Amino acid sequence: TSRFNFEMRTPTGVGQLRTFIEGDFFGSNVESSNVNFRLRHAYAQFHGFLVGQTWSTFSDPAANHQDMDFEGINGENVIRQAQIRYTYQVVSNLWFAAALETPAVSITGGQGVNVVPDLIGRLVWRPKTNAHIQFGIVLRQIRGESNANPDLTKNAFAWGTSLSAAWPIQRWHLVDR
Repeated sequence: TSRFNFEMRTPTGVGQLRTFIEGDFFGSNVESSNVNFRLRHAYAQFHGFLVGQTWSTFSDPAANHQDMDFEGINGENVIRQAQIRYTYQVVSNLWFAAALETPAVSITGGQGVNVVPDLIGRLVWRPKTNAHIQFGIVLRQIRGESNANPDLTKNAFAWGTSLSAAWPIQRWHLVDR
């Protein structure tokens, strides 16, 4: 596994502009056994706005467990998406974020042809250092065409929610006195 990244923080007259690019060599070439460069993150941040590709607003990489598998477990909700996101600090330990993200759809026997971006919102509460609880919601259109009959297009409205957390547990030590 490898990761290469480049980050710039540029002061402007009205705040700091942050840009970040990261890639690795974990991409694969279907036609050969070669490993190709894969773009993981490429985004810019300014005054609560984020534009580019990074972890989905619906994901919670801070609650990701540590394991030996580079790609993680099957049930994990981590995906990188192209997006436009705005994050707002409601109070000192509560943040709200809303985003429009790429509407990627995987359909058996057809192909996704979404035209409406996914709308995602999340609340993150950080009551203490290294602890948080996140609630997320996604609203989306699922639209696809049949491979057998490309003139047949069907769509449906869909939604989902997510609840995740990371909470450190301290060990208690009994002291003899």
